[in-house]
Amino acid sequence: MLIELIKNTIFQIILFLIIPLVVYLLFYRKTFTFKAFLGIKPQTKANQKTLIKLSIICVIYIILGTYSLGKYTTEFEDIRKLAFNKYGFSLSTVLIFIIQSIIRTAVLEEMVFRGFLLNVLKSHLKFEIANIVQALIFAAIHILGMLQFQLFDIVLISVFIFLVAYYFGKLTKESGDSIFYSACFHSAMNILAGIMFIYLI
Repeated sequence: MLIELIKNTIFQIILFLIIPLVVYLLFYRKTFTFKAFLGIKPQTKANQKTLIKLSIICVIYIILGTYSLGKYTTEFEDIRKLAFNKYGFSLSTVLIFIIQSIIRTAVLEEMVFRGFLLNVLKSHLKFEIANIVQALIFAAIHILGMLQFQLFDIVLISVFIFLVAYYFGKLTKESGDSIFYSACFHSAMNILAGIMFIYLI
């Protein structure tokens, strides 16, 4: 399970970064380093109000998401829960948690959405519009994982995914276009969600 996850993660990283790399080489090579284009740069101090708002939204989202997933437990399989059921609390389970919660989802999604996509959009649009667009795209992509859900659950969770993505973008801008804080928040959310999958669903 762990080896398969590592292979899939490497493939996913390569796949997700091909388009940003091509776009960077064609259009942004003289404007950014590739790392900065992905939002990987030193962060400035975060805005406290944004952090508080984002914390509240994240907590509500995790509760709603876990509640909704509990209704669809027969259709939903999470690799972190599968690992825990198979290996218990072991090194393999911890590594699977880290890879799935942090590397494969949080950091990679932040590089793609709040790094690459937000940088491209804000080079053509005002920041506020660019941020709304990236948040809408982020929410729309997550709907694909909820197609078996009832419409009310899809709409409710999508609204909170949009809000989380919007505030991740805002936090990225306020911290010097660095994805550091959004990646930390995203990772923490994913870890908490994984723990809740194990114990509550």
